[in-house]
Amino acid sequence: MRPKTDAADAAMDEELYREALEQLKSISIQVKSPGEYVVARLESVALDDIRRELNALLGACQSTASELLKSLFASATPFNENIESTIQSVAPFKDMLEESVRELEGGRSAIKQTKRQVKLRMCRYVMVAYAKMALATHLEATKHLDNIAEEIIDSFLGREGDASRVEWTVVQRAIAAVENIARHMENAERFVKSRNGRHARSKNWALFEIVPREIKRVQKLLSRCRHYEAAITEYLAYYATTLREADPEQYKSEASTLRDDKRPNVEKVLEMEGVLELTELEQFRGEYAIEKAERGAAGLRGSLVKLSEACAQIAMADLFALYTERAKLSAEGEAQQGAVESLSNEIATYVAGLSSLIKGAEQLRRIPGCEGKAEASGSMPFVLMFNTSFVRPILNSIAGALIQSEGGYASTSPQEEAHKFSNFVDMAIDRLLHPRRSVAMQLLNDVTKAGGSEAFKVVCVFDAIAAELLGHIEKHFAAIYFPIYMDRFIRNLRAYDRLIESVETAGGSYAHYLRWRGSKAPNNASRCFSVGVVCDNFIEDTAYELAADIASHGEITGKLHEAGGKAFYLSPSMTLHRQLLVLLNHRHFFYHLMPQYLRGASEMFGEYVKHLQGLVARMGDGGTGADAKSGEAVTHAAYMLHDLDAIERDLSTGSAGALEIGIAMRPGEFRESDYGAVITPGDCEWNGDEAERSAASPPSASTSSGGTSSTHVSGLTNTPSSVSPCEDGSPDATPKRGLSTEAPGGMRDMVITLVGKADGDIVRAAVRLLEYPLQVAFKRVSCSLASADGDRSLQVPVARRARDVLEVLWKNADRQPGVNQGQTEGDSVVGIMNSDVQRLPSGELADLRALINFAKTSVQALYNFFNSAHEQVDTIKYTLEDLVIQRLVAGATCSLQFLQSMPSKFRAATRQEVSKPSSYVKYMLVPLVSFKEFAAPSVPRELGRKIMTQTVARLSAEYRAQVTKLLQTVENLNRSLLSSSSARVKEQGANYLVADLEQIRAQLATDIAEFVGQCSTRLEIEQEQCEDLRRLSVCIE
Repeated sequence: MRPKTDAADAAMDEELYREALEQLKSISIQVKSPGEYVVARLESVALDDIRRELNALLGACQSTASELLKSLFASATPFNENIESTIQSVAPFKDMLEESVRELEGGRSAIKQTKRQVKLRMCRYVMVAYAKMALATHLEATKHLDNIAEEIIDSFLGREGDASRVEWTVVQRAIAAVENIARHMENAERFVKSRNGRHARSKNWALFEIVPREIKRVQKLLSRCRHYEAAITEYLAYYATTLREADPEQYKSEASTLRDDKRPNVEKVLEMEGVLELTELEQFRGEYAIEKAERGAAGLRGSLVKLSEACAQIAMADLFALYTERAKLSAEGEAQQGAVESLSNEIATYVAGLSSLIKGAEQLRRIPGCEGKAEASGSMPFVLMFNTSFVRPILNSIAGALIQSEGGYASTSPQEEAHKFSNFVDMAIDRLLHPRRSVAMQLLNDVTKAGGSEAFKVVCVFDAIAAELLGHIEKHFAAIYFPIYMDRFIRNLRAYDRLIESVETAGGSYAHYLRWRGSKAPNNASRCFSVGVVCDNFIEDTAYELAADIASHGEITGKLHEAGGKAFYLSPSMTLHRQLLVLLNHRHFFYHLMPQYLRGASEMFGEYVKHLQGLVARMGDGGTGADAKSGEAVTHAAYMLHDLDAIERDLSTGSAGALEIGIAMRPGEFRESDYGAVITPGDCEWNGDEAERSAASPPSASTSSGGTSSTHVSGLTNTPSSVSPCEDGSPDATPKRGLSTEAPGGMRDMVITLVGKADGDIVRAAVRLLEYPLQVAFKRVSCSLASADGDRSLQVPVARRARDVLEVLWKNADRQPGVNQGQTEGDSVVGIMNSDVQRLPSGELADLRALINFAKTSVQALYNFFNSAHEQVDTIKYTLEDLVIQRLVAGATCSLQFLQSMPSKFRAATRQEVSKPSSYVKYMLVPLVSFKEFAAPSVPRELGRKIMTQTVARLSAEYRAQVTKLLQTVENLNRSLLSSSSARVKEQGANYLVADLEQIRAQLATDIAEFVGQCSTRLEIEQEQCEDLRRLSVCIE
């Protein structure tokens, strides 16, 4: 056994061991989580020991941190030694890299030098290639130019001799020959009249057409030489820079050659390559001279321009005399038939020559480098010649017949100018623009046929004839622009529109016409007409009728106004309907001012809506009960709803896509501007003999005097012989070939219509004004189809085929351009229609699509305009409907007050059987029955049924609420009475005070059944149609 002292020491050691272990745990907690340690210590230590504990904690943390840092620094020392050893091992590689860099620098310099040498060789190779191409191109150009000059000399000086100098080149001799002929007009006159035979004649004429084209080719070749010279210049600069860096010594030896800017680049290249010797230098410079060749080509071109203008001047003067003489001989009859044929042959010769001159001038105008002189050297001088030789003499003859006296132009009064203008327009159209009776248009049409292009004709019509006519109008008919005398003003305005239309018809080019129409001269002339004043005055007068009627007959009298198949209870409603139709059917309607008409219609409609809103506001202030004012308000609201519904039907619109294109016959009293373009007599009729000499071209749309689209379309096509009136001008003459007369009067009596089944009367009148582009398209398609068909027999008439084409384009107006090929071959109409669309020229088809797209877009915009009016009408209708419903419900709910007396009637002590409905049900239905019998007939049936249904729904909901409230009140009262301990209640007896709830329910069920039955029989409102009425019927179970 151990001694006691050893046992005590062991126990003490064990205790010390536990304390040490606890201390170590405490230190561990301090290090790992000081916060937890602090919390634990704060829980067990008094507040006065906190400071001591914190100091001890700080010391323990510092001690632990010091131990950790010592261990870290101790472990870092071996790593530092490793890094130093690694750096020492990498040092030899640095030396190796430096040595490699030095070796690469040497190789790099050698590579750069080699690269420069390669670039120099490639650059010299490219320069040599460009020099070779420049030399070959220049030789080709000079050879071609010499050939042209020799051809000119052979043609013009074959019989006249050569007066040029010996030292001149062949090009200089050709220039001198052409200039000599241009100076001596007698030689040119002999040349033009061609007394040397038909072969020489045709050869000389063709020369004016061929030589300019060849000169153009020479110019292109010389321009290519210039391009090669410019490319060599860039490469020479690059070569000099590279040579200075690569071989300074060689650069010094070649510096004089490279810096010499006076020598051609080709010559420098040849000298550097050692190809050109000093003895060959002068000869090379004489052969390779681009400036000299360019001067020769430009001089030859200038001399040809002068000669062609001189020849054209004489040719036009002679042609005017020949055309005039042929017209006189033709008027004498068949006796001069031989002379007429002889003149026609001579005219054909002149026209062929003039066509060649025009083509040559066009080629001269397009020569590279001469585009800026297009007007001076191209078609403009020929247009001036045409104006001087044809237009002005004819215009002077017209003026002499109207306003010119023996002493010159006689001064005329404004009245005389306004009176004579329409005659002037008729004579101008007949003598200057008519395709058969005008010698000017005969020349232009013959030149068009000979040359195969309408360019010269278009320019002459718009820049010569039209410009001269507008200038003459501005000078001698200034009084036509002012609406002093309204009848003359309108007549002169339409005469001006007819003149513009004839100009467009004669020109034929729709695109050029639009550009000309927007130019200064026609635009200024059109704006001079005070059509805006006339239009504004008419709109103001039309709107004044409505304003005056609102002021004098604005109150509701209940009298029915009937006129023209329309009936209205309000006089302003009738006036609005009438004046809107008057506005849109204006006899002198200006189509380009249609936005002003629509603005006037909008203002009138706004005035009418403002008047109705005032009436509605006054009716809303008349009370809400069942008095006389309330009943009168309901009646007046019904009258207003009737008028608004009628106006809404007249303003109803469909969609542009739902419109159908139809053909209608124009009425007996027909005004062409009412329907837009129609086909005038003989529009698509022609003579078989003349059809072989001319080609038809379709007409195009015109614009009105306001600068925008007009209702008129050309009545004549482009050429005099393909589509023209009959000789006597009578509409009864029968065409030999052409359009099918499938209705009395033929094609000229047909107009295109837009048929919308959903459109009202007013909308239909407005849409009719937008049919004009379709009239233009219909006429153009009809004439094109008739001209293209010839003698081909048709199973489908032309008018119907044209309508089918328009219908296809109308339906596909919003899609990509293309022809619908998905139809079956068995449908003959669709087959012809598709083939007709395919046969139309691309330009013509594009114009047709543009016209139809414009018409469809305009119709849709018009529909949007009237839809905005619909919204205003709907707003007022909704207000009136709500007003009527409120008044009817208010008058009917007054009778529901009798429900409060029902508990006093049915007491538990005096049990009373239910035998019949209560009387309040009958009185509750009186306002509704009165409205249905007296006011509802004036309202459209659907609208009246809608009002009655909503009224019954509101009344049923109110009735059900009152019944539910009554039953709840009775139940609460009975419960209170039965549970009451009041002495008074006991004295009177509970049975005498408690209501019989079962009898009340039975009476209410009877009343509700009566109400529902009366709604079904007298108001024609069933439970299935009204949910609130059905709920009322089942609210008592």
